[in-house]
Amino acid sequence: YGSVKVGWRVHFEQAEPCSVHIRAAKFCDRCEALGLPGSAARFFRGLRPQPGRKYLTFEDLWDNPDPNEASTARARVLNAARMRSRRRRSSPTASVISPEGSAVLRGQGSRERT
Repeated sequence: YGSVKVGWRVHFEQAEPCSVHIRAAKFCDRCEALGLPGSAARFFRGLRPQPGRKYLTFEDLWDNPDPNEASTARARVLNAARMRSRRRRSSPTASVISPEGSAVLRGQGSRERT
């Protein structure tokens, strides 16, 4: 991934359900996918900054030298989730190149347009 921060964001935050707050079930699932030996649930409990807290964030585990970047990353993660949600709800479309060389979009319930 190039850095711990990028690895955390890709492997933990962007995995479904997309969120910067990583709850125990998602943490355990992602640790299992990484092949972490031992109890991921116990590891999660040990990493929490306050007893009883239901989630972890990148900032709970590592210092973030740029606190402004954290809010930007949250916005990117949330925006990515919104885009995936929109794609699931939108009707399927196909792009076809016409004989004249222009793109024609065709989809369910939509007219052809160039």
